[in-house]
Amino acid sequence: MAQSRAMASALSLTSVAAPSAGRAVLLVARRELTDQMTSLRFLTIALLAVGLTPLVVYVGVKDYGNRLAEHGRLAAEIRIQKGRGRAVSEPQREEASIRTMLTSDSLFQQGEAHEHRNDSSD
Repeated sequence: MAQSRAMASALSLTSVAAPSAGRAVLLVARRELTDQMTSLRFLTIALLAVGLTPLVVYVGVKDYGNRLAEHGRLAAEIRIQKGRGRAVSEPQREEASIRTMLTSDSLFQQGEAHEHRNDSSD
């Protein structure tokens, strides 16, 4: 009788059911995620991303404002030319749309210098 109890308790210890495959995957995934999130590399990259996001948004908004202002200026220039009775040619419209795409002041200044050279040669 004592031997059968010892055998039964030994069987109950060895017959502990292993976790199901899905549960085992979740346990391993949770452990790996915890290890990764507490690593120095992850924390550094996360802080960089959180820190640089406001800067990227600020630069984007500022660039959008500059492009919008340039578009408004060129649209007003075209309206003035039309109001004076001067026909606005297709190349002038294309040049106006190209100017709105330029973001660098140096590129824009190069375009103005080119215009002045064309005006003086006429």
